[in-house]
Amino acid sequence: MAQEVKVADTIRHLNIVQGAADKMLEPAIDTYGEQKTGMILSAFDRKTGKPLTKLPQAPNDIRWSERTGPGCSNANLQQDLYRTLYELFRLTGHKRYDEASGKAVADFLRIAQHPTMGLLAWGWGEHLYWYCLEDRLVDHDPGQTHEQKPPKDPMFDQAARM
Repeated sequence: MAQEVKVADTIRHLNIVQGAADKMLEPAIDTYGEQKTGMILSAFDRKTGKPLTKLPQAPNDIRWSERTGPGCSNANLQQDLYRTLYELFRLTGHKRYDEASGKAVADFLRIAQHPTMGLLAWGWGEHLYWYCLEDRLVDHDPGQTHEQKPPKDPMFDQAARM
């Protein structure tokens, strides 16, 4: 009996995650600006499916530099999203999840390099992101914030398959 409950809960949770991913993927893929990419918007209006032009009020204790900008794709903050999409592919066999996360990572690696240094924007913290609406890299806290994230596998193997 307990095993049946665990299986039912697992299936219910998988359906919730899969439903959220399905609702998000189409409107969140970067089709904005002149350069269309596979990058996934970090924030968008769930009702309209459009990119946010202004961020809502931040919760207490969240620093400005910890927020991503509106209309952006921030691969640094989205690593867990990419992993979730890959796991959905692994669990369901639906290639759209693997393709979406792989293309997002591959396009980020191809496009989002710092214009001066040529370094990837990946490990530079949440303040540096690709602004999908204008096809450019943005640092909303220039010269003020530099913070490495804990080491994570940036899914280069997934990007290599794309």
